[in-house]
Amino acid sequence: MLKDINEMYGIDFQSDEQLKDNLIAHLIGLQNRIKYNTFLMNPMIEDIKRRFPILFDISVYMADQIQSFYHVRLYEEEISYLTLHLMGSLERNGERESKNIVIISPVGKSGMQYFNRRLNHLHQYDVYIKSILSCFEYDKVQLYHPDLVISFDDSIKIKEYPIYYVKNLLNDEDVENIYNMLHQNHKGNKCSDFFEEELFFSKENFDSKEMVIHFLSDKLVEKGYADKRFESLVLNREIVAPTAYGNLFAMPHPIKKEGFENKIAVCSLNKSINWDDKKVRLIFLICLNKDSQESCFDELFDRIVSILDNPEKAEALIKEDNYSKFLNLFFEY
Repeated sequence: MLKDINEMYGIDFQSDEQLKDNLIAHLIGLQNRIKYNTFLMNPMIEDIKRRFPILFDISVYMADQIQSFYHVRLYEEEISYLTLHLMGSLERNGERESKNIVIISPVGKSGMQYFNRRLNHLHQYDVYIKSILSCFEYDKVQLYHPDLVISFDDSIKIKEYPIYYVKNLLNDEDVENIYNMLHQNHKGNKCSDFFEEELFFSKENFDSKEMVIHFLSDKLVEKGYADKRFESLVLNREIVAPTAYGNLFAMPHPIKKEGFENKIAVCSLNKSINWDDKKVRLIFLICLNKDSQESCFDELFDRIVSILDNPEKAEALIKEDNYSKFLNLFFEY
C-alpha cells in the first residue's frame, strides 16, 4: 500500500518503520474488531476530513485495499484513524519550512509575545513575525517582503501581498485560516487550468447524487478527459466514504487517479439534495490523470475545502452563474 501511495500521490511513507509498526498493530486490532463487530469511533472525524483532506483521501485508498482483503466494510471513523497514523508520520519525518509574517495591530508591539505564542508553529511551518506595525505604518510592509500580512483593521488594503483580516484575537479558527493561506500562497495557482467553461453548469435540477455524478461524468467522457469506467469508479469511492464535506458542497472523485487529463466539472443546484447525511448544492467532480503531482492535488483540495470556513463564499459560489466571475471568486483569498 505504501509503495502504491508513493506512486499515486507522490508522498513516500516507505522508510518510516514506526508507521509500518503502527499500521500492523492497527490491522491486528482490526481483525478482532471485525470478529466481534465492534469498530472504532472518532469524534474528530469531521475536523480530520476538513483539515487534512489529502491524507484522508489516501486513507480511503488504504481502506479500499483493506476491505478487499478482509471482505468487510470499514466505517469512516475507522478510516480516520488511518489518517492519524499518516499525520504522525509526516510530523516525525517532514522538514519544517519558515514563513515570514507582518502584523498590523492597534496594540502595537505590546502584543508580540502573544502573537508569537499563537503563531510560532503552524503544522509544517515555522512562523517568524518580522514586524508589528500600527495602522498608520502599513506602507512599510513592503520592507519585509512577508509571505502573509495579518491585519486587525479590514479597511487596510495591500495589493502586493496576501492579507488576512482578524475578526477576533487570533482564536483557533483564525490560526487555521492563516495556515491555509500560507499553504495556498506557497503553492500558487497550479490548478487554475483544471477548470473550463464547457464543464461549468449552474442552477441545475437533480434529485440525487447519483444523477449529478452521472451527468458530470458523461460531460468528462464526451470531452475525452475520462473513459466510461469513470462514473463507476466515482460511485465506488462514495461507497467507501462519501465526499460531501458540509457547507452545501461535495467533491466526488475516484479512489485512484484514472483520468486522461486534469479537469474539474462543476455543477450548482437550484435546490439542495441529500448526499448521505449532508445537504449539497455545489459539486466539484474531480478528474485527475495518473501523472498528476501531489502538489496539484493538494492545492486543489485545499482551495475547495477552504470553503468550509467561509459560508458566505460558498453561498456566493452557488449563486454565481457567470463562469469568469465564479472562477475569480473561487481563487480569491
